Amino acid sequence: MLGPDQLQPIDVNLSATPDQLPNIAVLAALAQGTTVIRGVGITRFHETDRMAALERELKKVGITAVADGDDFIVHGGSAKGGATLHSPW
Repeated sequence: MLGPDQLQPIDVNLSATPDQLPNIAVLAALAQGTTVIRGVGITRFHETDRMAALERELKKVGITAVADGDDFIVHGGSAKGGATLHSPW
């Protein structure tokens, strides 16, 4: 069985698996619309502030992402290539 032809935005709670934030955020950047990733505030206190890092790096490819309390919001669908991204973790 194949998945959809196009990724769809989601509203998901990752409080049980906050380490999945980077994976879901990158996929959300490719989905047309707004994805809300809830329960990931703890990632601010890992090796680096992952929410701030994702905001910065997604901006490089034209994606607006906002850390809002324990939630991370990605306005996807307009990602552009040609950027060098840095993963500090």
